[in-house]
Amino acid sequence: MGRFLSSDECCHLYALSYCRTQKKRNSMDTTRLKTAARRESSGYTRESSSKNRYDEITIYDLPDSLLLYIFSFLEPANVLTVISTCKWFYEIGNDECLWRNLTFREWGPECTKAPFVNTWLEEYKHLHCHAPVMLSEELCEHSDEIFHISFSHNGKLFTTTGKDGSVKVWEIGCPTKLKYTYNLTQDAGWNYTRYSAFNKDDTNLLVSGLRFHCGWVAWFSLVDGFTLTWTDVMTPQGMRGAWLSNHRLLYGLQSETEEAVDLCVEWEGANGSHTEDGEPQHIQEISFDVTIRIQFLNVVRRKHMMASDSLFNSVNNDYHNTNDSQNRNQMNNDYYLSKQENGYTLVFATGYCDALNQIGIKYISKSKLRSVIRQGNNDSNNRRQGEVIRGRPSIKRKQNAHCDYLIDLHGQILGMRVSMNSRYLVVNMRRWIEEPDGSDPYERPELSKNMEIRLVDLFSLKVDQMVYTGHKAVSDTDSFCFCFGDANKDFVVCGSESYQAFIWDRHSGVLLSTLDHLMAGVSAAAINPVDQEFVVSVGDDQVVRVWRSRVKQKQYLKQCATLDIDAGDMEYNKPSDQDYSTRL
Repeated sequence: MGRFLSSDECCHLYALSYCRTQKKRNSMDTTRLKTAARRESSGYTRESSSKNRYDEITIYDLPDSLLLYIFSFLEPANVLTVISTCKWFYEIGNDECLWRNLTFREWGPECTKAPFVNTWLEEYKHLHCHAPVMLSEELCEHSDEIFHISFSHNGKLFTTTGKDGSVKVWEIGCPTKLKYTYNLTQDAGWNYTRYSAFNKDDTNLLVSGLRFHCGWVAWFSLVDGFTLTWTDVMTPQGMRGAWLSNHRLLYGLQSETEEAVDLCVEWEGANGSHTEDGEPQHIQEISFDVTIRIQFLNVVRRKHMMASDSLFNSVNNDYHNTNDSQNRNQMNNDYYLSKQENGYTLVFATGYCDALNQIGIKYISKSKLRSVIRQGNNDSNNRRQGEVIRGRPSIKRKQNAHCDYLIDLHGQILGMRVSMNSRYLVVNMRRWIEEPDGSDPYERPELSKNMEIRLVDLFSLKVDQMVYTGHKAVSDTDSFCFCFGDANKDFVVCGSESYQAFIWDRHSGVLLSTLDHLMAGVSAAAINPVDQEFVVSVGDDQVVRVWRSRVKQKQYLKQCATLDIDAGDMEYNKPSDQDYSTRL
């Protein structure tokens, strides 16, 4: 029995299950089974040898252990067909060992049951039927490489930005349609758009990009259509910008002293107005020196975090802090965890000189921020009519440049994304092959070709011990490419430079499947925050690819077929000119 059964043998096995209406579970050894098989293959029939005692042997005479062994050679779909024929087969086919072995055969022995799954059969169905691995749609509206994806919080929209300088808003449906588009290259002179993000209630959209080698940020309103409200220069360009709240946007601006980077706030209603001298108002002093790089800025509110969330269960402190900041981190950690409840937490990638190897954490007091913004608004209202004001207060440095907390990942950070529950940071990175000695501050350590996804718990400030691997890098150390991933309750996804996106089981770290892009790097992949069986990936091939699970794909095709039939009926029933003339 050291082979898979053929389709004819499977069909014969199914037929035998119906050949008797009364079971006989008599013990029988392998020799008797082989004798019966040989007799049947030799053409013996019950009529030709009615007196032979083996004529009464049926499928029901097989012991359960032998049937279980036979089932183990079937494909899972065939096993499900067999166990639907009778109660006896159903009991045997639901054996835990059988489905554990079938799961291991599909995804490897590293696969484990999810915490919410009771049986291995449920685990197999979950991974096979509900993982978003089916190519469902291909959207071809971009004319150049696509860099980034961002979903709305309600899961109904997503945006894409790219090298063609446009930002496109897509409406998820059957099929997915382009809802809004705006070309910042044609209308604002941008070179390209790099990043986008919705605010909490999905009424505003932040877009950042590059114009004349300078970073720029734009504010779009989605309340009545898709309207460009405000744009401004942003320094550094890799900061991207972030939403402080539904109506306040945080971005960077170079200080006049050139010793610090000012973090500026634009609020809804300011409309990008300026004072006569062009100076921003100060709302809070914060220690950000120009020697500290700020990339992939995110704003996290502790009150939005779920302390008992089961998204990632086990964390440890594998990644220690840098020696320079270790003592400070130990002192600030308790303060950070106790005080961030009533404020904003800035999370960003940082590093010194050419390195981008650390995750920086900086806390901003909410009470002080609110009081100064309110004062700034009052001062603006008290100005005489016709006087122009600047609605972008800045956050300037105070004394020594430092972060409240630093986590060193010992490698190059290629992309970061905060989960929709504001609890976890999804980091895509490439490890250093050798740790730099620090003698040359401009040294770029050699990077591994293997990428990794690491998950950082922003509640405990610890790195999850699970490592998601398999995606590769093609570029060298001096010309690495940014690549963004995402994570949800059960799945982790990420792009790669090897023409594929990758999807893992979040609980065991097992690679479930690869999502192919035709000879093009995949720069970003994201999961719908409302429906984790819906994934979007983009890359250098200029195509937006939508992936659904097998269950969702079946529903999608059924819905599309229904809509096609309805549209055909409407066209068929539409009265023609001849019908009108006949009535007249």
